[in-house]
Amino acid sequence: MKGLVRKAIKVKHDHPILSIPAAMRVAKFTNKEAEDRTLQQQVFCMVSPPAKQNNIAKSPSSPTLSTPSSPPPVQLHQVKKLQLSSTQAQQKRVNNLSLQMKRSTAHNRATTIYAEEMKKPDDEMTLSTHKVSELVFGEFGVHIHKRTIQHEVAAGRIYVSPLKQDMKGNFPALTFQHL
Repeated sequence: MKGLVRKAIKVKHDHPILSIPAAMRVAKFTNKEAEDRTLQQQVFCMVSPPAKQNNIAKSPSSPTLSTPSSPPPVQLHQVKKLQLSSTQAQQKRVNNLSLQMKRSTAHNRATTIYAEEMKKPDDEMTLSTHKVSELVFGEFGVHIHKRTIQHEVAAGRIYVSPLKQDMKGNFPALTFQHL
């Protein structure tokens, strides 16, 4: 049976305008087997669309161009998004909220540590933003980028939750006060 399926795949590659059942009949499947939806699915899943070639490659006047020797790439099916049950959706919301709180706490801790380091004289500073980021990662398991820490401390947002990306034109209250 596998040999017949391979034959049907080869026929379908050689003659892309044939339907799957017609390719199966050409490959010596019986009419009953060619109408079997399960066998049609096996052949269909193994067949990928033929490779599109330029007209230049097909012309006999250009001997330097050749057709690709490798088989065409396999088309992957798009994964269907699963509908969550109400319990699963609620659990996902709870997990997302706890992750958001964890990230917010890590962000607050990172900005606080770096702000305290900035208050020290230059000769006493021991923690760079990279080290603060590693320290927070070890404590919370959340990576806060060093440029984010520097930017937030420079803007005066110390021990403040990260700003939510807002629509252009809307200013957070702290930014509005600095204007």
